[in-house]
Amino acid sequence: FAALAESNRAELDAVRADLSNGLRIIAVATVPSAFLLLVLGREIATTLYGLFTDVANASYIGFVLQAFGLAVIPFSAQYLLLRGFYALEDTRTPVRINVWINVANVFFAVLAWRLLPLEWRVVGIAAGYGLAYAIGLIVTVRILGRRIGGLNGRRVLQTYALLTLSAAAAALPVFVLARGVTLASGHGFLPSLIVTVVGGALLTGLYLFFAARLRI
Repeated sequence: FAALAESNRAELDAVRADLSNGLRIIAVATVPSAFLLLVLGREIATTLYGLFTDVANASYIGFVLQAFGLAVIPFSAQYLLLRGFYALEDTRTPVRINVWINVANVFFAVLAWRLLPLEWRVVGIAAGYGLAYAIGLIVTVRILGRRIGGLNGRRVLQTYALLTLSAAAAALPVFVLARGVTLASGHGFLPSLIVTVVGGALLTGLYLFFAARLRI
């Protein structure tokens, strides 16, 4: 029995280490991606659709993309953590958590549809999607953490905090660049293409620079 208990502890330690490592690895990509969509969502959408539809329609798609950008981080983390339950051969708990995520998603969608002006309803629904997954992530962390003895939360939160700081610092000059180009040249296909290429490269370079300086 002692050997079996020791084996179970070792397996739980391995699951916890893998999940903690996975959360920190995906954050390296998801955190800057969220900020990229947040500051350049309109420009990216106009670059993709500006030649095929009215610029105002493409710009609106950009607002939706910005709202969805906020969901990148909780959605990715939630998606990964569900694998922790599968490692424990538990498929029922993920189903129950996903039910509550979808209930929250529907609730926020109805709320956005009822409270927001018509032109902002779809944007509100997209933002509610991210909020629903943030709630689901909190629930998942609490349940799974109790099952496997924690998720090295302090180390994970420290990594996310430092990456967020790096991405925010990189996104600020890109935001200024995007607004400056829009004020000078308007919000058309060519200005959006320039801002998307230059701003995307600038944000990526600054993000890597700041992350290196913070020794992440």
